[in-house]
Amino acid sequence: MSAEPSELTLEARHHALEERYHALEARYRALLVAAPTPLGAAGAPASQVHESVDRRARFLVSASAALSESLDYQRTLRRVAELAVPDIADWCTVTAIDEQGEAKRLAVVHADPSRGDLVAEYEQKFPPTEHKAGFLVDVLKNGTAVLSAQVSDGDLVRAAQTDDHLRVMRGLGCTSCIIVPMVAGGETLGVISLMRAAPDRPYGEADLAIAEELAHRAGLAVDSARLYRQARRREETARFFAEASVLLSSSLDFKSICERLASLVVPTFADWCGVDLVQDGELRRIAIAHVDPAKIEIAWESRRRFPPDPNAPRGPHAVVRTGRSELVDEISDGMLANAAQNEEHLRFMRDLGMRSLILVPLVAGGRPIGVLNLVWAESGRRYGREDLEMMEELGRRAGLAIENARLYHEARVAVKLRDEFLSIASHELKTPLTSLRLKVDGILRAATKRRSIEPATLIARIEGVDKQLARLTELVDALLDVSRAAAGRLELTLDEVDLVVVVRDVAERFKDELRSAGCALSIVVAGSKGPIIGRWDRLRLDEVVTNFLSNAIKYGASKPIQIRVSASQDRALLEIEDHGIGISAGDQQRLFKRFARVVSPRNYGGFGLGLWIVKVLIEAMGGEVAVESTVGVGSVFRAAIPRLPPAVERDGG
Repeated sequence: MSAEPSELTLEARHHALEERYHALEARYRALLVAAPTPLGAAGAPASQVHESVDRRARFLVSASAALSESLDYQRTLRRVAELAVPDIADWCTVTAIDEQGEAKRLAVVHADPSRGDLVAEYEQKFPPTEHKAGFLVDVLKNGTAVLSAQVSDGDLVRAAQTDDHLRVMRGLGCTSCIIVPMVAGGETLGVISLMRAAPDRPYGEADLAIAEELAHRAGLAVDSARLYRQARRREETARFFAEASVLLSSSLDFKSICERLASLVVPTFADWCGVDLVQDGELRRIAIAHVDPAKIEIAWESRRRFPPDPNAPRGPHAVVRTGRSELVDEISDGMLANAAQNEEHLRFMRDLGMRSLILVPLVAGGRPIGVLNLVWAESGRRYGREDLEMMEELGRRAGLAIENARLYHEARVAVKLRDEFLSIASHELKTPLTSLRLKVDGILRAATKRRSIEPATLIARIEGVDKQLARLTELVDALLDVSRAAAGRLELTLDEVDLVVVVRDVAERFKDELRSAGCALSIVVAGSKGPIIGRWDRLRLDEVVTNFLSNAIKYGASKPIQIRVSASQDRALLEIEDHGIGISAGDQQRLFKRFARVVSPRNYGGFGLGLWIVKVLIEAMGGEVAVESTVGVGSVFRAAIPRLPPAVERDGG
């Protein structure tokens, strides 16, 4: 494997080129002397021949010096065009192939200052990418020089892109031309075009030789400059990734990492940057950075009001779905209009002034977890393939850092929830144990002292013991259910079960609790008194109704509770409505999650697991749960359950 070019080796190459230039100077002095018509004018006096030789030799020396004085090839090639005029051309253009493979005109120089307006118009209106035919296209395509000693007006007509183009070329003047490729390593790097306006001085073979040598030297200079730029870019890239690695690993807060990531690429690699992450199945914008702080709020407002379409074939959601990056090297106004949801959205996007775009996935564990959105706007710069590759690598590194931070955050939350749960579980288990201990101690003291206990008193104490044992059993069963559900080991014993009977049995068990809480209970069976039969696990269904009713009593604020049961041919619906404290919209989103609590455990007991267990059990039977609630008004909890389990439905009964 060859070593990467360094600044030292590039300087050595330039020294070698200078030595070659001096040797070639002598060679071309001899070539011009030997040429029969070095200026294209037969019978020229010997003094004119030697003057021509000297002038062209001086030109090559000057061009060699210009080519070796800088590693900025764009500035260097413009300097070469300025040297060519008027020594070997009345006007000259230089076109180079950029690193994206696109032809760009770097210089248009004319000997006549009065034609400056035409030069400017030629540069602005007729870029080389618009040329569809002509010598320039042929040279770029074939890499072979063209000498046209006589250029007629008909030739100009055939080469013109438009009438305006023809007018400008006529105004600049072209009666003879040479177009030579700049080649290095077998690759065409650009083209030098030399034109003469006066018809009495056509180009000849000697002029072509001079032009080819000039193009050869220019090609080597361009190649050296590109190698140097590539080496510098690699150094800058290594430095950037070293800085990025430090920055991305300096925090374990994933939101902070996203903010630092956005700030890291602005303004060096983007005018503005947005970072999106997948959270709870949605792609959410986490951070935005912009070179103009005043536009950050515009970007946030645009995202809030006009979120991207999740089903769009392109855009951030598509990048997350496919894991493939997107590059738009130039964003036209037509693209903005097509992407806009309405006129206001279009105005927002135009205000951001987007010119070029890269979307790369943030990847962790081989899957996309978000999107890095990079945009060139105010600077007018454009993205290329190298930028895309660099940002994809950044996306991989950032994705890993973000995922690690997110896992750390989730672990901390899980530990906190676990500790809270253990604290609550300890308290909940201790309460019936304390009561049980007191009652058993009372019985033991009476028995030890051989005191007689009234049967009614003994029965009451034993009933108290039984009640606390039932409560302990309920709590332990809940913990076992949590363990089984978390491990995915819930087993269902399916049988024909009447939902109405289950509801009435649970209601009967809760008579005393309902009475103590001051809650009146009514049961409504839609359409009839029952039965509503389905293939369910009776114990699990009993647990669902128990948890729903227990929840309604706990938060029902001593107000009426209603249980409604209905069914269609395929599904049964269980609804329990209370008129208690209610639940806010934000809390409803997490109500069915494990350990979720929307009230203080000091005021309301329990593990915070009942509704999560309900959700697990209902989903295990192929159903779904939901809640509707208004704070201060009450809540309605629903469980919709297929009357046949999913496997039976798929088998057609």
